[in-house]
Amino acid sequence: MEPAPAHLVGIGCALGAVALGLAAGTGALLPILAGAVAVGGLARARVASMVALLGVAPLLAAIGRPDAALLGASVCIAAAAAAMLAGAGDGGGRGDAALALRVLSAAVLLVSTSLLLAFVLLYVA
Repeated sequence: MEPAPAHLVGIGCALGAVALGLAAGTGALLPILAGAVAVGGLARARVASMVALLGVAPLLAAIGRPDAALLGASVCIAAAAAAMLAGAGDGGGRGDAALALRVLSAAVLLVSTSLLLAFVLLYVA
């Protein structure tokens, strides 16, 4: 299965999020989140893209308010998730590997959202 043009835009945005995250000094956090968005998008995991768009990106923006690089990374994560969601189509492949990638990317993003929410509630709010 060939990636849609929206997927290529999403991968580019995810790479931008990685670069900005590394510039902000987040360590492995942004590469893991961007990787989960990219893999989930290529596996056509709509749940993972929605979690990244509505959960991860706003929480990263709340955490990164004082840091322009982290704020930019959160915008890139949101753009990557929106592009992957736009290219999701009918749900993609029906194989076991595609299903495993969908579940894995959604789980990584759901756990990350809960951890980011805990961080926001403890240290930002």
